[in-house]
Amino acid sequence: MVVSGGAGFIGSHIAEAYLDAGWEVTVLDDLSRGHERNVRASDHLAHELSRVPVLVLVLMPRISMVVSDEEGPMDVGPTYASVYPAVQNLILAARGRGLATVLTTVYRVYEDELGELCGVPERYDVVALLPLGHPQGRWGDAARRPPGSLTSWNRFGERRG
Repeated sequence: MVVSGGAGFIGSHIAEAYLDAGWEVTVLDDLSRGHERNVRASDHLAHELSRVPVLVLVLMPRISMVVSDEEGPMDVGPTYASVYPAVQNLILAARGRGLATVLTTVYRVYEDELGELCGVPERYDVVALLPLGHPQGRWGDAARRPPGSLTSWNRFGERRG
């Protein structure tokens, strides 16, 4: 079995699961989709979740998003993105109170176990997890790239002066 992206949290857990099942595993990861610091931070977060004082689970009911017209039914997909403005407001409110949090999906590897542990009814999906607590280490303004270096006009990658 070859696991691409195996240096990250999810990839490493997938590799471990295959190893546990008796597979021979080769991990490939050139860190081109992230930075080594981010990989270390994700691993740290995943391994420290049990020590976080509060875990906020964001739930979304499983709702069929099939709409129909004269051409027939069309599935418009999940509505999970609709919760993210509320999640962002929670993150900003926590920051304003001196608390640290981050939107994470590291729980997805053990989503079924998390749902069972927390008693999440079958008709709901956990769409986000936010560990919440007092920050450790350096705490201040996050480094940001200038908006112009991230903004595209008309087509992806087209920058304005």
